[in-house]
Amino acid sequence: AQLFGFTGTPIFPENATYRTIEGEAARMVTTADIFGKQLHAYTITHAIDDGNVLRFHVDYFKGGGAPIKPGEALAKQAVVEAILARHDKASNRRRFNALLATASIDDAIAYYDLFKALQAQKQAEDGDDLPLNVACIFSPPAEGNRDVAQLQEDLPQEKADNRKDPNRKKEALKAIMADYNRQYGVNFDIGTFDLYYQDVQKRIKDQKY
Repeated sequence: AQLFGFTGTPIFPENATYRTIEGEAARMVTTADIFGKQLHAYTITHAIDDGNVLRFHVDYFKGGGAPIKPGEALAKQAVVEAILARHDKASNRRRFNALLATASIDDAIAYYDLFKALQAQKQAEDGDDLPLNVACIFSPPAEGNRDVAQLQEDLPQEKADNRKDPNRKKEALKAIMADYNRQYGVNFDIGTFDLYYQDVQKRIKDQKY
């Protein structure tokens, strides 16, 4: 028998989450482990060249106007300032949402706090400034919550993050959710995190400009 596998996102060792045990050793399972040698690859660049998907544009930048090399760490404030300056144009006057992925829960908290502080400063300087609606999602320590525990099975990085200073992260999430509750007239808390998560997703999906 022959088995052919088709995948949109190949699993490499660095992004594998499924673990197999062989004797006393464990290793991560990749697409190549399951299907063997790759027969053919059709990448996003091929699809763009063929006209099958829309093109996209990437900007590399950092504060101070100095050139940046891909992968170089950016100052968080420079990133937030650039987003606030460019978002309206990039989103066709806010007709699109945007997602910002961070490397850790600590980074997510820092970015959220920067958005909040810098937008408050802009409003103080210009009363007509319309701030962006910013929400933040990261799972809290599970503490017996089965929905959160299930979520973290798919997010091992967050599970590991929550082992370090969990109370501080939990308090930060409480404050973030309190801001969200005030803005949208809802009433989520840590105990209903899964519902909060779903509500943010729905607002992103159903957004009408």
